[in-house]
Amino acid sequence: MLHPRTTALAGTAPGIPAGSGGCGSWDLKVAGNYMSYTEFHMKRFTVSAALLIVGSALAALAAEGQYQQATILSIEQKVTTRVLYYVVNTPITKDDPYYEVSVRLKDMAYTARYTPRHKDDALPDEWKAGSTVQARVHGRHLLVKAPDGTEVDLVITKKKALAEGAVQPAPGK
Repeated sequence: MLHPRTTALAGTAPGIPAGSGGCGSWDLKVAGNYMSYTEFHMKRFTVSAALLIVGSALAALAAEGQYQQATILSIEQKVTTRVLYYVVNTPITKDDPYYEVSVRLKDMAYTARYTPRHKDDALPDEWKAGSTVQARVHGRHLLVKAPDGTEVDLVITKKKALAEGAVQPAPGK
């Protein structure tokens, strides 16, 4: 079957005179130019693939950057102890501080962990239980916007579905 714009069908490849045996391929005369059957389908495939890639990239970008309003349920500063080395069967340990943050985002309660790079790093002072922030979930990370516009990356440790309209109490110690 010929393409709708095809006006003629020749029996040889471009540059090979008719009746010389050639390679046995067929040419399509499309809009006044000769184009091989393979070249025609390859161009059509390339355009289709490019449109598919651009469309999926735009959809991914649109879905990923959506921040939503979230409520901080609780913030607790905790310490994890790790063993550095042993001296005659006695462990030498170091305490590493971290924050456990509970956030309500839509109908889900996320408990996430923030480990500061330095001992003196802390979460923003504006973040208290009950305050609202902008947040989004990216895989197993909860990205929360700080008041200065930077993103704070929290690693999600727990996820719990909440009833619509129910108020989640702060978790006890």
